[in-house]
This record gives sequence, structure tokens and C-alpha cells, in this order.
Amino acid sequence: MLTINKLSSSIGAEILSLDASEAVTAAVGEEIRNGLFENLVLVFRNQSLTVEQQIRFTDSLGQIEAAWDTSNTHPQDRRLQIITNAGRAKTSQRTSSQHWHTDRSFVERPVLATLLHAVDLPPFGGDTLFADMRRAYETLPERLQDKIANLSTYHSYRFQFLNLRSMRISEAIAQAEADQFPDTIHPLVRTHPFTGRKSLYLNELCLSGIVGMDKEEAKPLLKELYAHALQPKFTYRHKWREGDLVMWDNPSLMHRVDEIPQDHPRILHRTTIAGTVPT
Repeated sequence: MLTINKLSSSIGAEILSLDASEAVTAAVGEEIRNGLFENLVLVFRNQSLTVEQQIRFTDSLGQIEAAWDTSNTHPQDRRLQIITNAGRAKTSQRTSSQHWHTDRSFVERPVLATLLHAVDLPPFGGDTLFADMRRAYETLPERLQDKIANLSTYHSYRFQFLNLRSMRISEAIAQAEADQFPDTIHPLVRTHPFTGRKSLYLNELCLSGIVGMDKEEAKPLLKELYAHALQPKFTYRHKWREGDLVMWDNPSLMHRVDEIPQDHPRILHRTTIAGTVPT
């Protein structure tokens, strides 16, 4: 049985007693998934994983999927992506990862869970912040819950991602990606596919509007929802340690990264577990 220690009163827990480099039994895999859906963020400390081991661990918890961003996939296996600040212009504006977002909401079936393994860390900076969209929804005033209950939103790669990716990678690659990802529609209040709990489904990067509302009408409503959801009482700040493997529940969270010092490398290995069509 796993030992799970809470990291905050809201979300986040650490698991100290598991070696993710070893094969995971079905029973342990179920424990991990249950721990994830309860705590939304799980931190596995002191992990030293090869690419093959991270792939195997991820695949033991759900259906692993290939990285959508093919600009920096690992040469050993394209299902693992290298997240790095190498080559990033020091004069570049706020990066995509510094916006509050949930992974890959611009597709029909967004990611269920993301795993990041710390390979090389700067001496400071680069914390990852998580916001609990489940509690944010549950604590909304009843009038607001009623107002948004049946609303849907547009999620678009072109909303902010296209411009940011054009500057970060290249305009040609970003446009080619945009052509692969037409705009999609998701509910503003999402029901978790495993727990059945409801959460706000927001994304500063991709949520471009509300179906049936013009932009001026939607703007104050979205502003109110973001202001409520991003209160400190709903957030957990993860300060990375060497060897951390962090896993999070995308349907129930938004996340962002703090500014990363450009003069120090920050390298993480990312794998993802396939999700379901939001309902």
C-alpha cells in the first residue's frame, strides 16, 4: 500500500515509497490513479528514470499517447517530449507555459494526465503552479453556477498559441500545426470521466469565446470566472527538486510555470495519458 502525504490543504500529495523505474502491478496502478483523482497532483520523489522507464510507467497508468508537439520529441521515443528552455530568446515575451492553461484543450479529446520528470533544474525559478478547478466550481455562487451550467466554449490553437509558437519555434511550423487543429467546442463546466465531479474548464491560451455570446458579452463573465478560480486558496505551488516526477489531472486543473532563468538549463521529460471527449 502506498504512503501518500498531503502537500497542501487544497491539492497536491507526495509519494515517497515508490520506485517508478520498476514495473507497476495493476493493483499499485489503481492506487496511483485513485490518489491522483483525489489529490489532483502527485509528486514521486527521488526518481531516476530512463526514457524507456518513464514510457513504461506512464503506460501502466493509462493509454500513453504521442506528443502533439513534434518540435522537441526525444530521439529514442516520440511519445516522450523534452521540455527545455535551451534556445529560447532572452528578449522573448511571456511564453505559452506561463499562461494558466490545461494541456491540449484545443483538440476533441484533451489529455487526461501529464507526467513531468525533472532531469536538470536551475538553482531558482521555474516553479509550477496548479489551480483546482474542481473546488473553484463548487464554491461559485449559486447564481453563477446556474448561469454557466449549460454553456459551451470555443477552444482554439489560433487564439494565443499560434503567435507564441511562431515566435518560439517558427511561423511555418506553427501554421502547419494550426492547420492540423481546427477549433473545437467544450463545455464550460466539465464532468470528470472517472469521478463524476464537476469543474470549471478554462484555459487562458485556448479559450477564445463562449458559444452564443459575442465577445463583449463573454468578456466580463470569463473575467469573473478566472478571478474566482485563481484565488490563492485554490492553488498549489510546486518547487521542483532533483528527481521529482510530477503527475497531474488535467480535467480538474489549470497550471502555469513561473519565469525560468535563461542562463540556467531547465530540462524535463514529459509524457501524457490519453483522455476522453469532455462532457
